[in-house]
Amino acid sequence: MLLDNIRSLREQGSHVIVVAHSQGNLLIQQALQSLIPVPGDSTFLGVLALAAPTSSGWTLDDNHLLSITVGGDLVPNAGFSTWERMDTPLSHVASSALSAVSFNLVHYLQEFVKWGLTLHAVDVSYFGQPEVQARIRGDLIQLYHEATVGAVQCAFARGNDVSRSWAGDWQSTCRLRIANGAHWREESSPGQAPIRRC
Repeated sequence: MLLDNIRSLREQGSHVIVVAHSQGNLLIQQALQSLIPVPGDSTFLGVLALAAPTSSGWTLDDNHLLSITVGGDLVPNAGFSTWERMDTPLSHVASSALSAVSFNLVHYLQEFVKWGLTLHAVDVSYFGQPEVQARIRGDLIQLYHEATVGAVQCAFARGNDVSRSWAGDWQSTCRLRIANGAHWREESSPGQAPIRRC
């Protein structure tokens, strides 16, 4: 169903950004491996991976994949995630609570699991902490910007004088090369037909 939804949105020309948490990351990885690139498709597909059990096996580059892992989250720590951990106030509370546990292995493991699962909870730890909310918002904005225009390069058709402004006849000779994630298209400036779209 996830794969069908992604395909449907992209066929309609929509960019897609998926926010996945925990095992949802494994589902999106599987869906990504099943997507077959379509020639000429310039729609963006990005993922914000929250609490991913693994940082390997992704078919996306750094412009299409961002991750957030709260420090002390049990699932990424128990899995195969090497992504950077984000220190949060709740992470510090958990660390202090674990430091205060007397050396009783059973009691320590109980507290470790309790705090690790609390730090894994999407509602409490990821959406419930303002610092993490701000990071999620910032990462979504970054992915959105990658979806709209990843990079712009301008080359002039006449000469190499890049100090000239987009005015007069220079405007009709400038070509834009726009990176939309991994897909490039070239467009002419206003007044000219597009050269090439990929």
